[in-house]
Amino acid sequence: MKGFSRLRRFWHKQKTTPRVVWLHRGRDLAIVLAVVISYIQFVHWVKRPAPPAPAYEEGMTIDIEAATPGVALDFPSNLPPPHLLMQPPTSPFVEAPETTEPEGSPDSLPLWRRNALSFKPKPGMPMIAIIMDDLGLNHAGTMRTLALPAPITASFLPYADSLARQTRQAHQRGHELMLHMPMEPIGLQNPGPGALYVGMSEQELTKRLTLALNSFNGMIGLNNHMGSRATADAATMKSVMHTLKRYGLAFVDSVTNGNSAGLGMARELGVPVVARDVFLDHDPSPLAIRMQLAMLEKVARRQGYAVAIGHPYGQTLAELEAWLPTLTQKGLQQVPVSVLLRQRTPIVATPHNKSSAKVTPVAD
Repeated sequence: MKGFSRLRRFWHKQKTTPRVVWLHRGRDLAIVLAVVISYIQFVHWVKRPAPPAPAYEEGMTIDIEAATPGVALDFPSNLPPPHLLMQPPTSPFVEAPETTEPEGSPDSLPLWRRNALSFKPKPGMPMIAIIMDDLGLNHAGTMRTLALPAPITASFLPYADSLARQTRQAHQRGHELMLHMPMEPIGLQNPGPGALYVGMSEQELTKRLTLALNSFNGMIGLNNHMGSRATADAATMKSVMHTLKRYGLAFVDSVTNGNSAGLGMARELGVPVVARDVFLDHDPSPLAIRMQLAMLEKVARRQGYAVAIGHPYGQTLAELEAWLPTLTQKGLQQVPVSVLLRQRTPIVATPHNKSSAKVTPVAD
């Protein structure tokens, strides 16, 4: 016991020496710093923005050069005016249902009506329009998308290659064509070359949009690629709508921002417009996609129609391949988005329309 007491006295004496005290203080300070740093990292992790769904299939490598705001792109000097380029493909179209076009020559119709599919919806049956975005870059994903039961509204990026061939194939398979126009998002994501940015001059916005509209034939109009910042800017949207109205084209608001000015500006300027109700694959897991498809059915039954947007991800395509053939037995019908534009259905797009179902904005 005496030996133990001596050891305890020795240890106590060691703990109280200045060297040991400073060592303990340093240890305590290191612990406090580690706790503070861990807390800060945890707060940043909790507040981090939701990661975007992968844009393309795994293994795809694409080098897309960033478009710098305010810097004009190089435009070909011999670019024909849009009315010479934006014509329906000359390839034969697949057999389509009876048309519901009004009386009058096709030339008297606006361009979006001339490029729209001839399609007669069944009266009294809720309608679902599926828009597939980001087409054209991933050829395998695009071809699998075009193999889905028609009609799909196929929205192609203007900077993809082989657009003439790919859009012609989409048209031949009974799908409708749309331009997926890159626009400025909130944050640092790159929408791709030729995007529309807030603060650009009217001339630059018109030039970029006109070039994109000439990227392929047969489109009915455009919807925004990203664009959570651009669509919320009234001046930018006004310029976009002036160009669309000039060429007789329509607008689909993807609603990547709940404060989008797109729907209101389109209505104000007389541009045909509808808006997205459901994003299918913001969470690209199979269970989440199935839940969104169930939500899509619910919205369609409640308001008589629903507009969904998806992407050519493997999971999304697998779920659509299984789900689309079941619509008829569920009392639902698949339609091109032009049917909703043609019927002037009062589509909901902003939280300000309190009489309609709420549309949840999804970040770019």
